[in-house]
Amino acid sequence: MTAVRFRSFRFENQDIRALPIGGQAWFCAIDVCEYLGYSDAQGYVQQHCRPEGVCVRDAFAQGAVFALVFINEGNLYQMLISRCDERARRFEKWVRDEVLPSLFQSSNADMADLEAGVLRRYLISFDLDGQRLVTAVAADASVMTPRELISEMVAGREISVSTAELFDFAVAALEQLRVRIG
Repeated sequence: MTAVRFRSFRFENQDIRALPIGGQAWFCAIDVCEYLGYSDAQGYVQQHCRPEGVCVRDAFAQGAVFALVFINEGNLYQMLISRCDERARRFEKWVRDEVLPSLFQSSNADMADLEAGVLRRYLISFDLDGQRLVTAVAADASVMTPRELISEMVAGREISVSTAELFDFAVAALEQLRVRIG
């Protein structure tokens, strides 16, 4: 799974998340609905937005991965037209004059990474309390499942794990055994 990196823009004390997808700007539906005063973002998007202009992306923030609904520019403008008030006009001007130029300027570095084949990876695991943990993984890191790690260790193959990491793994494995045995 690759989580998207959205940009957060501030407008009139409201955070609006956006990201470029396929050369188009996409906006976080819940942020836009909240700013425009629509209380049921999901219902509004389902009833008023064209489905081809709606997508769900996994986003990574503050150590967690979560799903966000994004709408394209066409659906954004449809929302603004249906609102047709001063607030919507200010928002549309801000999007046109500030967000769009900034969004695509900042995405050039990301596009260069994509063209160079840079892939961002995340390791998702769970602690003993069932809490999901998300950790960024270095591009040059070798990722093994616990089963693969144990197989490599039993086979006596050389693995690039420090003694401290191996100790932590052994302690976690013993804790898992203790929990399973009861």
